[in-house]
Amino acid sequence: MMIQRARYKSLLLLFAFTGEISLANAALPPPCDTSFSPAFSTETISDIDWDETAVRKVMHTFAYGGFASDQQIKAWADMAPSCAIQEILTFQSTNDLLSPPGNDPVYDNIQSYLTTSDGDATLAALQTFWSTDPASPAVNSTKYDLIDTSNNRLKISALQYTWIDTTNKHGVNPFRQKVGFWLTNYHMSVHMQAVENNPAIIRKMYDDVMRVLAADTSGTEVNYFANVLATGAKSPALAVQYGHKDSKYVNGQFKGNDDFAREFHQLFFGILGDATDKNTYENVTIENMARILTGMKVDKSDTYYGDIVTAQNYYHDVLNYDPTLHYPSTLPDPILSGVTISSANYPTAMDKIDAAAQISINNIESEDNLPVWIISHFADDTLSSEDDTNPKVVDIRNAWINSNKNLLHFLRSYAISNQFLQRGGFQSTPRYKYLSAFDRNMIAYNQNTVDNKESYLNTAATPKARMETQGAKAFYPAHFVFGGQTGIEAANNPDIFKEAYNANISKPYRLAGVKNNSTGWQKEWTKIVPASLADANGQYRAGDLGAWLWNRFMADGGAHYGLEERFYVAGLMAQGVNFDPGNGYTRFELDPNDANANTLAIQQLTDNENTIISIDNNINVGLAVNFITTTPFMFAQSGSDLAGGQ
Repeated sequence: MMIQRARYKSLLLLFAFTGEISLANAALPPPCDTSFSPAFSTETISDIDWDETAVRKVMHTFAYGGFASDQQIKAWADMAPSCAIQEILTFQSTNDLLSPPGNDPVYDNIQSYLTTSDGDATLAALQTFWSTDPASPAVNSTKYDLIDTSNNRLKISALQYTWIDTTNKHGVNPFRQKVGFWLTNYHMSVHMQAVENNPAIIRKMYDDVMRVLAADTSGTEVNYFANVLATGAKSPALAVQYGHKDSKYVNGQFKGNDDFAREFHQLFFGILGDATDKNTYENVTIENMARILTGMKVDKSDTYYGDIVTAQNYYHDVLNYDPTLHYPSTLPDPILSGVTISSANYPTAMDKIDAAAQISINNIESEDNLPVWIISHFADDTLSSEDDTNPKVVDIRNAWINSNKNLLHFLRSYAISNQFLQRGGFQSTPRYKYLSAFDRNMIAYNQNTVDNKESYLNTAATPKARMETQGAKAFYPAHFVFGGQTGIEAANNPDIFKEAYNANISKPYRLAGVKNNSTGWQKEWTKIVPASLADANGQYRAGDLGAWLWNRFMADGGAHYGLEERFYVAGLMAQGVNFDPGNGYTRFELDPNDANANTLAIQQLTDNENTIISIDNNINVGLAVNFITTTPFMFAQSGSDLAGGQ
């Protein structure tokens, strides 16, 4: 009954914050599956430790902060973690609890435009909607147009804007977009230059992969992640990037390269060849895979994308498979597993890739490496797949097996594990995740965006240029086939911090702006700040608002919201400048219990925090957001600050 009441509460909150909505059309996660068995079985967080900070931390780590209301976050915290996580993390294109749609008929009709003739294809559908459909509030902008009519070339920036803005829209599932970005920009990395600057072929790979990922709604199908990786392996984008579009088997001879044959095993599945004879690995495993990839032709023309004749030929985003060029015979034991892949049972290259993926995901090296790489990317930079004795590594590997190698089950289980939230048997085992410029900027962008009206009309807020100056350019992975910028790289590069600092200080209105005169938009924080923080006149105490803003952007329960941070935030909101421009104070001077306490500074903090302010269209609130998002705590996340820290 507790689970049912919590679920009912989630539904009531959704209806309260989105206006009238039909239950039949609501994109809600399915009801709690009480048979869900967390893969970290002995190290799942307790109901006592599962609180609002834990929920926020999950959302920040896996969904760029999400858009759930404070009330919804509390409802999840009151649920059993194994039920709450099934509502928070889903792979469908929409999740109305994590990202509730608004009820503005102009700006909140996005969920009607999430499919194409191919089915569920978020990026392609939204790019088309935003660039061509009169119902779109963005239709007068050319930034989403697939083809730049000034030069008749495909517009790369259009795909980048589409991904950023899709991830920033209420009503679209941000967890799905984060996983899609990881798959195409890191794990199965494809680089724009390697596909001859064709954003459409990359977009097709992204949408195809995510459609397959979302097909298993319960997260229980065995080896399901192999299907996702196989879908990527069959994409025209990778055939062009690695060159096996030209691989063929003619007159009894293989002609082509083994580049992707190697990366299929090493990068996709973590099979490095360390568990077997290197000569056999290179000359049997890799070479047999190269033969699987024959016949995967990709055509090229100047008329494929719409009615406009493009200024150059572009590769098509579908394969033109040629069976006459494909290896016709059985491949003996291609992955050294005792299983053959016969042309009788698997006649095409695509069939054989599917079979090879199912074999590869059960390889011992893959079982050791792949799950550790996944968790390391999303949540923990302290991990190494070479550290076989690390209890965290052992726990992750066991959970991968327990989850039946199903990514959704695995990530849900990790998100409610003691390891992620640093509780139970992992209470003294540090977890640190440094944020790449992608993660940090997208979290800040999402948490600063009140609703879709702001997302559309506050055009200066997009983080695209800021991310690029900080070394993070979407669909241009910094390490090519090895993926994009890592959080550790961002943390160790002083130029990236300098660029991030300057972006907030020298151009404060990009993130902190409160109006756009050309579009008529004005900031409306009152739409999402809890009404319980307001006084009878609808105004707010700066100290209360500062603590709320800090937790919204940091998801740390206020653990790092110390005296110095409070002084700056309160001063900016109360006065528009830091708490005392003429003086600097040490933490000791700000502590009333310290022998070196400065009574004037402490009084100033008290006065500023007690200042009553309005919050809509108030640049001072934006300046506080600028400060919060430039502190070191925005550049990394740890697992040890639940419930106010330790």
